[in-house]
Amino acid sequence: MFDLLRDEFRTEKNAEIFIIDPYFTSDDFNFLINAFGQYGESYTFHIITKYEFIKGKAKAKLPFMKTKVDKQTVINETLKISKNITRGGIFKEINLYHSTFRMHDRYLFMNKEKNNNKFFVLGASLNQLFENYSYIIRTTDNHFKNIILSYTKKLLENVKKNH
Repeated sequence: MFDLLRDEFRTEKNAEIFIIDPYFTSDDFNFLINAFGQYGESYTFHIITKYEFIKGKAKAKLPFMKTKVDKQTVINETLKISKNITRGGIFKEINLYHSTFRMHDRYLFMNKEKNNNKFFVLGASLNQLFENYSYIIRTTDNHFKNIILSYTKKLLENVKKNH
């Protein structure tokens, strides 16, 4: 799975990669490093999430959440980890967006020009890929890509200003 994404993006320089995942966690940085780290020093990531992992059993997966913490603490920890990754030179930049717009489906894409874009539909959140049944599907349908771009615009129009 990592090889698929690595091969798709390996030749891209200064790529801007968008990830839409309502359940993005600090653990997902490991996924990004494994999938993109070898060639990613010029990559900028735009991660749009809702920090929904605070709910339920998912709390136990986060090492810094040994006791009950609020959403803002988790957001701050995720921001801190992202800054450490960019300071280390693994990626050029990581931007985290806390959208308040309704979100369910997950996507990963790079949209540079009409003929140079890559869109993937994720069957599960990054932290759950291939734990049970899930998938990564590349889509080439322009109508579907435009829908994803419109959805992304709505998500970004509804970002909490303090992140």
